[in-house]
Amino acid sequence: MRASTRREFVAGPAGKIECAVDEPESGSSRGVALVAHPHPLHGGTLDNKVAQTLARAFVELGYTASGSSFAQRVGRCATEIEQEHGAGTSSLFATKYAVDDLAAVLAHTGSKQPVLAGFSFGAAVQTRLAQRLKPERMALVGLAPEVMRPTALALNILVAALTGYRFRRARFCHWSGLWPFLLGSVPFAAAGGIQSLSRGAYYAA
Repeated sequence: MRASTRREFVAGPAGKIECAVDEPESGSSRGVALVAHPHPLHGGTLDNKVAQTLARAFVELGYTASGSSFAQRVGRCATEIEQEHGAGTSSLFATKYAVDDLAAVLAHTGSKQPVLAGFSFGAAVQTRLAQRLKPERMALVGLAPEVMRPTALALNILVAALTGYRFRRARFCHWSGLWPFLLGSVPFAAAGGIQSLSRGAYYAA
């Protein structure tokens, strides 16, 4: 945090939301940059270094950076959320709660077209918030597993298809030499795809 960082509390859907606000030194702001931190269950706080770096970057660009700490209901343990809403719902409801909190902070700022920035879980939350409005721009770092899995799959299929087409068109490969690699890659790709990392392992990596 900078020495000039202002702490304030905003009324949220389930209680007060702590915010850290940084203003540009010029005193004239070109807009609001809303910064979201990683998941509270995995050490995500207002003081996260990557989130702070994002905030400083936008302040230097002339924006008012507002970082918000997700309300206590986001930080509840997964067991409590799943007991209340059902098995497998902790991630879904944590994201929804965080989006609602950020929307409340955004309403407090009065900005209609903010910059949305986030790291890890915060990046996933911002992609959901962006569906409710039209942000000026987005800066997302390290997507969360829920966003990374389908994104990585789509990109891998796209890159493999384009590369295969170009190699085939340039006559760089022939089916007689390609089929052993295809037969070998499919089962290994399937084996890798069924593996599931825990959230702790994902964020640690």
